[in-house]
Amino acid sequence: MTLGFRALHWVIKVGDRTSTVEFLHDVLGMHALRHEEFEDGCKAACNGPYDGKWSKTMIGYGPEDTNFVLELTYTYGIKSYEVGNDLGYIKIKSRSAYNLISERGLGRQLEMRTIEVKSPVEGYRFRVVGEDPAPDVGSIASVCLHVTDLKDSLAFWVDTLGFLEIDRGDGEGSNGLHGTGGGGNGDGEGEIFATLSCAATSATLRLVSTATRRETSPSLDTPGKATVHVVIVADPDGHEVCFVGEEAFRKLSKEDENAPQLLGEGIAKDSSREWFKKKAEEEKAKGT
Repeated sequence: MTLGFRALHWVIKVGDRTSTVEFLHDVLGMHALRHEEFEDGCKAACNGPYDGKWSKTMIGYGPEDTNFVLELTYTYGIKSYEVGNDLGYIKIKSRSAYNLISERGLGRQLEMRTIEVKSPVEGYRFRVVGEDPAPDVGSIASVCLHVTDLKDSLAFWVDTLGFLEIDRGDGEGSNGLHGTGGGGNGDGEGEIFATLSCAATSATLRLVSTATRRETSPSLDTPGKATVHVVIVADPDGHEVCFVGEEAFRKLSKEDENAPQLLGEGIAKDSSREWFKKKAEEEKAKGT
């Protein structure tokens, strides 16, 4: 079976939106493509057991129509996430990012023209290769996942979903998927959900639903933008793949020149940092 789709973005949940955005922009050279604020929790279970206010920021090296990008999901009131071992690293190709990291001594040299650096707070690993896929243009090249059973994982990704290219890793070993956090227990800690999103035609959505025996989930609404229909499936280790309707997604994902401003406004209005700082000071005072 061959399914027609294209990979769209990888979702990472962040507890410190400001620091993460600064890292992705100032160090890796990405820029905000669109930013959306939501008053109620997402209907898609892959975003976690959160029903309060949250935001979504698409950030990358170019328009979503032609580039694989990152989705930063930020839930108000969650200070940090305990990251498990399911996500190995995200590979970046960018000559300018590589040079900057090397000059500042920010990363760990792995091999010739490849350096690893971690994001603030959660510590997501990025491997930066010192080359550009096009002149002066960076790209998110790939995502490395740790799996428990390579045979079962290949059966899912290749045989069921039809992915054509599989990189079997770099010799670091194969780790199982571990539990990752408290699911929002009032202490500002959250739970990570590993999610890849792919765009597909309506016919492909039906094929995915049939092949995986999963029903189409409720429609996902974005205020003032297109409504999308999705099918969410999971590999043997629980890494989730969200297939979204291509036509509606193209309308939803148009690059917004106001995205940096909207993101800045969202950050400026957010008092979470001050609240957590005050809470930490109060806890410290109680202990003295």
